[in-house]
Amino acid sequence: MSADNPAGSPLGPPAASPPPDVSGPLVPARPTALVFLSLAAGQAFNFAALSLFSAWLGLEGFGRYGICLLDFTLFANLANFALPAASITMAVRGGFRDRAFSLAMGTRWWTSLAALAAYLLFEVTFRERDMFVTALALAPAVICNPAQLEWWFTARQSWRDLVIHRFLGGAVTLGTALLLLRSRPALPAAAAAYSAGSVAATLYLLGRVMRRGRGLRLPWARPGVPRMRWLWRRSLPLALAGGFDFLFLPAGFYAFKELAGESPLLGAYGTAYRLILAASLFASSLFIVLLPRFAKPRQDLEAALRRLFDGMALALAFPLLAVPFLAKPLLSLLFPRAGWDSVSLAYGSWALSAMALGTYLHLLRMPPLTRALAANASWSYCRRLLFAGAVNVLVVGGGVFAGRAEWLPALALAGDLVFTAGWLLTLHPASQPAGWARLAGMAAWSAGYLAWARHWT
Repeated sequence: MSADNPAGSPLGPPAASPPPDVSGPLVPARPTALVFLSLAAGQAFNFAALSLFSAWLGLEGFGRYGICLLDFTLFANLANFALPAASITMAVRGGFRDRAFSLAMGTRWWTSLAALAAYLLFEVTFRERDMFVTALALAPAVICNPAQLEWWFTARQSWRDLVIHRFLGGAVTLGTALLLLRSRPALPAAAAAYSAGSVAATLYLLGRVMRRGRGLRLPWARPGVPRMRWLWRRSLPLALAGGFDFLFLPAGFYAFKELAGESPLLGAYGTAYRLILAASLFASSLFIVLLPRFAKPRQDLEAALRRLFDGMALALAFPLLAVPFLAKPLLSLLFPRAGWDSVSLAYGSWALSAMALGTYLHLLRMPPLTRALAANASWSYCRRLLFAGAVNVLVVGGGVFAGRAEWLPALALAGDLVFTAGWLLTLHPASQPAGWARLAGMAAWSAGYLAWARHWT
């Protein structure tokens, strides 16, 4: 059964109504601006909440909170097994029928229940009691994750709903943090605030779907029906890739914990990681803007992708140079009462500057990566990410063996460099001079930037 042939899929023949027009520019200005606006609105509230967490928990407690969120993120990725690359393409080609939504959401929520059980089992087995209580507070966010609904609104280009739900989720997170942490400044209270924002945003999106008469036939009764197994099979490489993705920067976070323990430096590393994670969300938003537009073939796709890649590489290179200058003021501004000293602030600035290069690389690989996923080349993506993740683990492991904590932020970029280089060569093959020139230029730029960042931080 071909995923490129909706008539042969378990959903039956496509609806008569045509899908949205996706023949315009690769990066349409208005949708991209609105998606980024929605992220900025939500992240403004989230960072206000994180600032409260760091003030009330201190750098050491905030580092422990970062470890809790890393555990949560791993299992939340597992819960998101049917990733948007499968669901968006299916929905666009199937004319946005109710059955497409029901199939995707039923699959996601059954998978979420299994991921939640694995998450709680992991926490009770490998973490101490207070971190397990924190995991219980985060548990609702595994089930009610707005990312499990965002894909539908992105594919339908319902940009206003994306703005509102992120604004709402961030506002609820901040309000709950103010309510809970004043009376009980502890990890479970911070986790409960995070969960409250996720649940509020999810309920808003679900309410919008239900209001339009969609999503009323979720296949809860029989999780193993053929249509669901079909989507699970299609999503398997992406689910594996999501697990391999955890071998990048988070591996450095765990490695740093092994070297430095639960110290203020772990909190400094954690503040930098939270900022970079937010920046990565903006990079991923480019993915959800591009993917629906790749659901239909384009004549000029290859040339347009090359222009997009080169333009992004040049436009983003110069702002990146400013990060080492802005790192200390930014950390002090966003986390003013975290208990900084000169050592922890200097290390946080270095970590933030090094991780910023990872976000730059993440943005660069979005165009070719999205093209590959839209073409159903999911296993190619999975194999590449597995290889890059293995490189990252080996290099970070070497840093832990050497016992040099100051190396870890730069070493944790190894997977990003390998992964981005591989996708660069799909646009500019290494057999051509342009491919070698761009690959050498990216390597030289990365090395020069890290030396520049180390000097100024």
